[in-house]
Amino acid sequence: MTAYWGVADPAAVKGKGQRAAFELAQDRLTSRIERLLALPVETMDIDTLSLALAQIGAQGEGATDLARKDGQS
Repeated sequence: MTAYWGVADPAAVKGKGQRAAFELAQDRLTSRIERLLALPVETMDIDTLSLALAQIGAQGEGATDLARKDGQS
């Protein structure tokens, strides 16, 4: 199973703000991982889990347009 949790590419930031961009991307992915770990996966069927993963990516702060589109399926 896969999920798309797109965030802005921190490597695209050049110069002084690059470190902050990487830290922001890390914070956003950490938040999504925490939401994943909070899911009751033992009681979820595959379709429900797949939808939940897509929604985590789409609803997370800083989600890319592609992640938002994936979370609407």
